Amino acid sequence: MNDRNWGGKREGAGRKATGLNIVNITLTLTKEEAKKLKEYAAHENLSVSRFLAKALLLTPEKKD
Repeated sequence: MNDRNWGGKREGAGRKATGLNIVNITLTLTKEEAKKLKEYAAHENLSVSRFLAKALLLTPEKKD
């Protein structure tokens, strides 16, 4: 039997759920494209994810 308490499933171990319904998507770009994308997002004061969602019209526009 292993006397060490390493590895394996343990009660309470691991990252806690955030409750958010989020999916990760990988995007492959050249270094130049990635730099430009980050610049555009920064100019709008948005994360790259939020910038892309807004640019692709995936999120509803907020009414003032």
